[in-house]
Amino acid sequence: MAPCIQLTVPGTLRYRNIAVRVVAEAARLVSGSAQRDENDMLDNDVRDPFDVAVVSAFMEIFNNVAIHAYR
Repeated sequence: MAPCIQLTVPGTLRYRNIAVRVVAEAARLVSGSAQRDENDMLDNDVRDPFDVAVVSAFMEIFNNVAIHAYR
């Protein structure tokens, strides 16, 4: 069985930052770009093109769910 990461948060924009942080870290692990400075542990900055694409897509999906699905 492949390892998985599961995050459950309410579908509001209040929780967007923590969800994005988890997805950014998961993308870094998959792409191999997880090696970074200890001082950047809370940094959401992604540099690898794969990481950027994954995080960007996730942010759009999360925004759409929070704004449109939970009215």
